[in-house]
Amino acid sequence: MAGSDHLDEVLAEVGYGRWQVPIVVLSLAIHAMVPVHQLGSTLLSSPVDFRCLRPRASPARAAHDSEGSGYQTDLPAVDLPEFPSLCLDPANLSAALRPANATVSKVSLTRISTGIPSCPEVEYDTSVFTSTIITEWHLICERTSWRTLFPMMYPVGSLLGSAIGGYFSDRIGRKLTSRIGVLLALPTCLGITVVPWFSVMLAMKMLAGFAAIFVFYPCYSLAAETSPPRHRGSTLMLLSLAFFVVMTAFGALGYVVTSWRVLWLICNVPLLIAVPMTMLIDESPRWLIQKGFGAEAAAVLERAALKNGVQLSDGTNSYLEKLKLLSASSGAAATGDGCLCSWISNALSYLRSPAMRLVLVVTPLVWLFQRMVYVGIILSANNFTSNSPFEFVIISGGIGGITVLLTTPVMVKLGRKTIIVGAFLTSTVMLLCDLAVPEEHWWLKWILVLGAFCLSVGAFQVNYVFAAELMPTVIRTRGFTLCNLVGCIGEALVPIVTEVVSRYAWWASSVCFGIAGILASVLVTLLPETKGSSLPESIADVEERHNSIKNKDSDKDTKKEKGVV
Repeated sequence: MAGSDHLDEVLAEVGYGRWQVPIVVLSLAIHAMVPVHQLGSTLLSSPVDFRCLRPRASPARAAHDSEGSGYQTDLPAVDLPEFPSLCLDPANLSAALRPANATVSKVSLTRISTGIPSCPEVEYDTSVFTSTIITEWHLICERTSWRTLFPMMYPVGSLLGSAIGGYFSDRIGRKLTSRIGVLLALPTCLGITVVPWFSVMLAMKMLAGFAAIFVFYPCYSLAAETSPPRHRGSTLMLLSLAFFVVMTAFGALGYVVTSWRVLWLICNVPLLIAVPMTMLIDESPRWLIQKGFGAEAAAVLERAALKNGVQLSDGTNSYLEKLKLLSASSGAAATGDGCLCSWISNALSYLRSPAMRLVLVVTPLVWLFQRMVYVGIILSANNFTSNSPFEFVIISGGIGGITVLLTTPVMVKLGRKTIIVGAFLTSTVMLLCDLAVPEEHWWLKWILVLGAFCLSVGAFQVNYVFAAELMPTVIRTRGFTLCNLVGCIGEALVPIVTEVVSRYAWWASSVCFGIAGILASVLVTLLPETKGSSLPESIADVEERHNSIKNKDSDKDTKKEKGVV
């Protein structure tokens, strides 16, 4: 890993300063977009209380109290399956609705014509939101099934963006991919706030999810590849703070901004910051070297030193002069991007390498089980909060941010594997202990689930750093996207566990998530520790790291045997 070691020495000499500022700001802005799409899709399509108004189907009968509505009527009421909502006669509305008791809180109602045959007129409860996806397009009655389309568009788009963005990032570079992604995200994310057609809005939502993830992993790779070795882990961990800060802010704004379009617009403001940042960033010098653009890489490093106010040493200047002699043909040969046949041959070479095969097989499986544990615990934690989705978002965001701040220095000191294995095992124990706690000790159950959530958040963020340091530069973003795609499978399995498997036994879901945590812990032990090591640039670097660890283990065993003798 001589080449990567030397490049790390150059970055260490360049240090942290003005050169990295646009890269970090861009990464923070992109990290801030993700919770808006993930949480906003669910919150803005949350159920809204309503009363469907239609002619009576039978004569008046005994007084009927609508559960939870605070009104009673002498007219026949039909409770819709989603909500205990009344279906009333519009002609006698004023006589039909009257307070059932004086203590009921006042509800804000808005009467609207829907155009739905079974529910031509409706009154929405606008006490929480004046406008949502549900109320704007009347996703009630026979349109209820349409509600799932809005939150579904983000994961569908993100899966496509993850795969395509990873390929483009490793093929045309982190800088150009980031520009394309941000410029694509700008009209789609902001266009959602003005488009009046439901079908077009869904298409734009999918494109927004595509663009968000298309640019997410290239930016993360760029931040990892331009950070000095000493600060790499801390930088990548602290980038995730933007996710939890925006998550908390989103929940808090939900209490103040009651129109979904305005809330969506405000929460996409970081995208406006990302646009100029893409014009200020430099390309990753690691990627340029792997592609054979030595002169460009040397120019980037010299510009970085100038911006950071650093005078490079003679040894570093000599290295940069040699770097300028690197040809593009050697880079294309090294990466196998010259043609389709060479690209396929290069892809197969990743699997022929034992060390690379270990990374490409084990790391995605760790992400699969990690995502199962993380999302599963979130669903469990939601059972211990109030009925307000905003409170859950605020609590989760606050806890996540604090966890990242506490985990970062521990990771720097103990390493990646220790944190991930310890967090998974401890959270598993907490989940299993939760099964043995009686319901009357709700506070203890809450502590156990909250503790498991904190540990899962910490392991999740450390695993992002770990994956970036395991993958070589030539396929770093594609490796990231592979992990994300497999992780999405794990996330998709969670509802099956919570909704289907748990029907057979009340303890089944906790046991399944516990087993997933144990499997993740075991798999992580198979991977090499990356603390203090250089970022690998090629398969040869991954093999060299693998062999170095094997030799160290062999030397330890030899010393132990000599000690016994």
